[in-house]
Amino acid sequence: MRPIALLRFLLALPLAGLLAAAPPEAHTFTDTFGRAFSGSLIEATDTQAKVRRDDGLIFTLELAKLSDADAAYIAQWRKEHQAFSLRIESSQFHTKIGSNRSRDVSSVDQNMAAGYDIKVTNAAPRPAAGLRVEYNVFAMQYNFETITVQAGGQNGYRGGNGYGSRGNGIAGGYTEIQQLVRQNGPPVPMRIKGSAPLDLAAFKASPLIRTAPLSYFKHSTMQTSANGGSLDYETGELQGIWVRVLSADGKVVAEFVSNDSLRALGWQEVSDKAASAAGR
Repeated sequence: MRPIALLRFLLALPLAGLLAAAPPEAHTFTDTFGRAFSGSLIEATDTQAKVRRDDGLIFTLELAKLSDADAAYIAQWRKEHQAFSLRIESSQFHTKIGSNRSRDVSSVDQNMAAGYDIKVTNAAPRPAAGLRVEYNVFAMQYNFETITVQAGGQNGYRGGNGYGSRGNGIAGGYTEIQQLVRQNGPPVPMRIKGSAPLDLAAFKASPLIRTAPLSYFKHSTMQTSANGGSLDYETGELQGIWVRVLSADGKVVAEFVSNDSLRALGWQEVSDKAASAAGR
């Protein structure tokens, strides 16, 4: 508000309004010239404040024209009164980083990265600034091994090239070298944590926030196992994601869990909880 407009606003203030009892959450505002008036905050941004004067009139004031004490009051009021209406969405990404083929081109190992893209939409009619996104990505890591087995035991002849060819002499038949893939040990649970700042304009969606990736191998082959199964395997798998949006004072203002069963694992790991308790 210009100084002249602010002066008119102050001069128009009725004396009875000054003497009457202040309404709930009323505050005495003082400009940089020392002039004071009483009113209640309705809305505030980083640069302006909308105030309802005690006589019911509503004015928009420039924060730069108010005292430092008023600026601090408005900042605290925004923390306590800012309404959030945020929608969180997530989708998986899988990216190939590189690959290696076997000499006979029968199999390929791909270096993969997987994770989640997070999008936050502000459905409120006012900007949402000073926020922070925190996430927990849950995953499993597997250790596979390929073992060689002998299969066969047929008697008589094994056909080949249209002519009968005798077996290897074992029980009058032949053996065939085949492979099996088996999991070596139990899967290892993983938790990938991260955070990112977030500022949202009104009715706007954030750029995609990509989580830190899970790295794993994807093995593919044209062969089949001795039991007729696949020899393909992946050493990592995403299990889900838990996202929280925090305000500037650390309060959780929005939350998203891709699978409710993840809540049983807790937002913090046991080791994190112990470290937090030791630091208190």
